[in-house]
Amino acid sequence: MAEPVAIRVDGLAFRYPGRAEDVLRNVSFTVGTTDWVGLLGPNGGGKTTLLRLLLGQLAPTGGRLEVLGGAPATTRRRVGYVPQHAGIDSGVPASVLDVVLLGRLSAASWGPRFSAGDHELARSALDETRTADLADRAWSTLSGGQRQRVLIARALASQADLLLLDEPTTGIDIHREKELLRLLERLNERLPILMVSHDIALVSHHMDRALWVDRQVSELEVGGLDSDSLEPFFHGESR
Repeated sequence: MAEPVAIRVDGLAFRYPGRAEDVLRNVSFTVGTTDWVGLLGPNGGGKTTLLRLLLGQLAPTGGRLEVLGGAPATTRRRVGYVPQHAGIDSGVPASVLDVVLLGRLSAASWGPRFSAGDHELARSALDETRTADLADRAWSTLSGGQRQRVLIARALASQADLLLLDEPTTGIDIHREKELLRLLERLNERLPILMVSHDIALVSHHMDRALWVDRQVSELEVGGLDSDSLEPFFHGESR
C-alpha cells in the first residue's frame, strides 16, 4: 500500500500576469504525512510563490496540485501557515491570546466572535507551544522567538493537518532557535511540515528531506548537504 501523501505536485507551472517567464515550471514532488521537508534555494527562485500556491492564494497556470487530498482553495482551513513576517501592527493593543484566537477565524465568520470552544482550542495551542504563560501579554512586548512560537500556536488553533513555515528562524538568537526546533520536532510527530530556510546546517541536521527550488524543484540528499556542495547553486547566499 502506498504511503499517505499530504502534498502532491505534478508538472506544476506558474507565471505571474504580464511576465514573460514562468516563476515555476515542470515542478513535481510529494510530501508524506510524516515528513519534515526543507525548501532551499536562491532568493527569487520561487519558494514563497510555491507556498502561496499550496495555500490557494495563487492558482497554477499548468499542472496539478493537491493538498490534503483536495484543491488548495478547498483545504486551506486545514493548513497552518507561519509567515516570515507576522503582519500584525505592534501598535494594536492585542494580547497573545487575541492573536492565537485569530486562528479560529474563517471565511464564514461574522466578526471576531469566539465561542468557549474557540478559547479552549486557543489555550490548548498555547500549552502545546509552551507559551501559555504569555497569554495575557501584549503582542508588542514579545521577542522574536516568542512571536514565532505564538504564530505557530495560532496555526495550531485552526486544527491544522499540515504546517507551512516561511523562514521561521530568521532574526532570532541561537537559544530561541533551538527552542523553536525542539517544538517543531515534537509537532512533526503528528503533523507533516514544509519549511523554507536558507540555513543549510539546520535543514541537514533536523529535517528528513530537502528540496531545491529554483524555477524547478529537485530532491537533495540531506546527509550530504553543506555550503561547499551547494555553493554553485546558492551563488554565495548560503549560511
